[in-house]
Amino acid sequence: YKAAGAPEKLFCKFLPCEPQRKQAIADTHMGLREARFYKEIAPTLDIDMRIPDVYCSRFSAEDDSFVLVMENITDSGCTTSDGTQTVSLDSATRVLEELAFLHLEFSSREVRRKRIPWLTEKLFNGARRNNYAPKLISYGLEHHRHRLSSSFAELSDLYLKKTQKLHAIWAV
Repeated sequence: YKAAGAPEKLFCKFLPCEPQRKQAIADTHMGLREARFYKEIAPTLDIDMRIPDVYCSRFSAEDDSFVLVMENITDSGCTTSDGTQTVSLDSATRVLEELAFLHLEFSSREVRRKRIPWLTEKLFNGARRNNYAPKLISYGLEHHRHRLSSSFAELSDLYLKKTQKLHAIWAV
């Protein structure tokens, strides 16, 4: 592989093997959205945020399975957090600004329908109806609140109290 210029290490993302988690994640259609994001949207973005190269992006609408074969970003000096490490305020600020610009670019329904027609209301709202995010946040608060900052825990509690209202605001 070296002679062909392939990286020594790759990072693969796919559904978990454990049946309950596998189904919960499949029900969110995350694989479809993520695979298509990297394949169709990421190459068109004009942002400074580091987005890994993706060498293969496949998904199945039949069972919501997916596979992403990606660059191992740690090889280029990037770090990933397991949640117990913090990032600098400057790094967090830059990432949040880039994410805000990304979301602003797609804030118009007209733009979303033109550039990402596959992100339909049925798909997007279906992912919300299974309540995967609130379940994860509830679990995290219940089992790991002591590891979270008070601000993060407070925002998480607020999200859980206002989930339906927030989802209505965020609706496609």
